[in-house]
Amino acid sequence: MKIGIVIPFLNKWELTHKSLMSLYNHIPEQHEIFLVDDASTEEGIAGGVSWWQKTVNRHKIYYIRNEENRGFGYSMNKGCKGAIKQGCDVVALLSNDVEVYNDFATPLEQQLTAEPNVFIGAELLYNDTGWNVLPNCVTVPYANGWFLACTAETWKDIGGFDLRYGLFDYEDICISLTAMMKGHPLRALDKSARMRHLGGQTIYSLYPDRMVRTLKNKELFIEKWSHVPCEELKEKIYGQ
Repeated sequence: MKIGIVIPFLNKWELTHKSLMSLYNHIPEQHEIFLVDDASTEEGIAGGVSWWQKTVNRHKIYYIRNEENRGFGYSMNKGCKGAIKQGCDVVALLSNDVEVYNDFATPLEQQLTAEPNVFIGAELLYNDTGWNVLPNCVTVPYANGWFLACTAETWKDIGGFDLRYGLFDYEDICISLTAMMKGHPLRALDKSARMRHLGGQTIYSLYPDRMVRTLKNKELFIEKWSHVPCEELKEKIYGQ
């Protein structure tokens, strides 16, 4: 299997640089990396990317740039589209503020060989996190969006992230529920793949109104799924 590792970023190139260094140190070279620049304004990013592409030259690195700031879901969708176009069998979606401590590609490949239909997250949340409850119905388990992975076929079946949520927040809860409704059970990434999410390193500094956006997206999430009968939701979620 060839894995396409998709990393979106907005400014803060030092985070992406560190992420690339950790991939260089731990990920086998046959896998490819797709950087999606969400209209960064910092100077020097193109030069940094070029250094990785031409000087380091361990993994094949593709650089994709949005003309305007479109957000996490849009950038991930664009990166996955590029990865699949380049023949990647698996897409692994990685936030640029994640520290990778060893090879996650090999256990991921093993998991998807055994269960090609699943939707994988490094962190699965089954409890009420304050954001994932459909009123009078069910708590929606979800894979936290800082690391997600699935086969290219599963990604195409799910349809990617729903762009109604705009720049960020709720896209991971929604895509997890979409995956389950389409018959793709959630699975945790093998514990041998060690990584740590630093958390909100870009969003909190650039978007002080994050909570306003999150609450709006909560309403959009409830509105989207409120038409689905509660019993159907429970069957798809708990029948995995």
